[in-house]
Amino acid sequence: MAVEKSRRLLLWQNVRIHLDEVPGLGNFIELEAVVGPGSDLNSEYEKITELRDALDLTDERILATGYSDELLRREAS
Repeated sequence: MAVEKSRRLLLWQNVRIHLDEVPGLGNFIELEAVVGPGSDLNSEYEKITELRDALDLTDERILATGYSDELLRREAS
């Protein structure tokens, strides 16, 4: 299933912040830390945690599936 979306990309330190608008689903934020060679991931984890806290992105607000799965689930309901 092809999913139409518009995306705006912001950068903060080494974190990509994707602002997505998906027709039929709404607006979403995706945080993606860019990991350098040899990283133990601690720095990246801390940056993602800081952004999640600042944006109030609690675990309950996280989408565990992709947009196409969500659209199919909503169509089936």
